[in-house]
Amino acid sequence: MPKRVHVIDSAVQNRARVSRTFSDMGISNEIYENMEELLERVPTDGVIMASDDEHPRACENIMRSLQSAGSCLPVVMYSEKPRPEQIVNAMLSGALDYLVYPFSLAAISGAFDKLESEDFLRVSRTRKTAAALNQIKRLSKRELEILCCVVQGHSSKGIAKHLDISPRTVEVHRAKMLAKLSARSTADAVRIAIYAGID
Repeated sequence: MPKRVHVIDSAVQNRARVSRTFSDMGISNEIYENMEELLERVPTDGVIMASDDEHPRACENIMRSLQSAGSCLPVVMYSEKPRPEQIVNAMLSGALDYLVYPFSLAAISGAFDKLESEDFLRVSRTRKTAAALNQIKRLSKRELEILCCVVQGHSSKGIAKHLDISPRTVEVHRAKMLAKLSARSTADAVRIAIYAGID
C-alpha cells in the first residue's frame, strides 16, 4: 500500500468521499480540484487517483503534465460510469489501473498491489529515466556542470575551484539548477541526475 494518495476531482462531494475512504484505510491523502492545483507543488511520492469524468483523454493530459514536471508517480483513473473507450485510452496512456466509482476496498487494494509487480517497476524505471532526461535538457551548460560536480560529491567551494568561478556564482547557478529541475533539495537533484545517467 502507498503511504500517500493524491486525489484529483473537481466535484467537492466526490473529493470528500474518496478522501474519507483512504483515511479509513489509514492512508494519508491530499485533495486537489484539478491538475493545475497539484502542479503548484508537484508531489514526489505516493499515487495519484484522478477522476475521468471531466475531459476527454484526461489520463493522457495528466501523464503528459507529470512528465513535463519531472514526476513519474503512478496514476489510477476512476469514473462513475466509464465508457469502454475511456478505460482503453487511460490504460494506453499509462494508467496503473481504472476503477469504477464508488470503489470497494478490494478494488483499491487490487490496484495498489500492481505497484509491486515487475512489469510496473520496469515501466516505472523507464518513465523516470525519460522524465529525468527531459528535465536535464532545461539546464544551461554551466548548470549541468554544477550538477555533475554535485553528483560527484563536491562542495560549493570545491566546485568553485574546479570550475574557476566564485563560490557565490556557484550558489547562484545551483539555485537556478534546482529550480529548473523542480527539485526541492540537492538530494532530489542528485536522484534526477542518476536516473538521467549522470554519475
